[in-house]
Amino acid sequence: MSDVVSRPYYCWPTTRDTLTPQNVALVDLNDTLIDGLCCRPWTFLPGVVEATRLLVRTCGWRMAIVTQQPPAYWGEGHDSTDALAWVVSIRRALAEQADLLPADIYINFCSHDPMSGCRCHKPEPGLLREAMEDAGGKLDQVWMIGDKWSDVMAGHNAGIKTCAVGDFGYVQKGTTPLPEGLKPPHLWVPDFATAVRIITSEVLV
Repeated sequence: MSDVVSRPYYCWPTTRDTLTPQNVALVDLNDTLIDGLCCRPWTFLPGVVEATRLLVRTCGWRMAIVTQQPPAYWGEGHDSTDALAWVVSIRRALAEQADLLPADIYINFCSHDPMSGCRCHKPEPGLLREAMEDAGGKLDQVWMIGDKWSDVMAGHNAGIKTCAVGDFGYVQKGTTPLPEGLKPPHLWVPDFATAVRIITSEVLV
């Protein structure tokens, strides 16, 4: 485990040599799939389990959780190994409840501090590009789905389609100002379940 988290990215599984290009959804974790902070109790947001089943099992998309969990998120007494184990446990629970195998859901994980200048911390596109490569997606077949402006910016910077869910959490919470000139998302919907229904039907409203 410690060897894994020392790398900029963590992906499960890595099967890129056998993949053929297909539709891929890159999905933020906090406030998109779950309600809860790192290494603390959490719950899936309404409709997430059913939407994941529709996305992966019914429609045949690949799904990757793309999440950054820097030290400031973890709280006292936790480190990057704890954070990664927490994300893996969420992936396991999501797969189980959606009648999938854990390997059906990829994880790409960044544990760097936001001020470190790493290339994988959203809105930088590195984490998304690595996830696309691991999942076998082509630019025109990939969506980034998240609730924050950094998710949308990362998607634009990676050259893929973007979907904002909810009310752009960082703006409402007041912790991060909306960047001037932010390019709007391709799609803006109330929640992950709505996003999945729309992108899988290819009906943009």
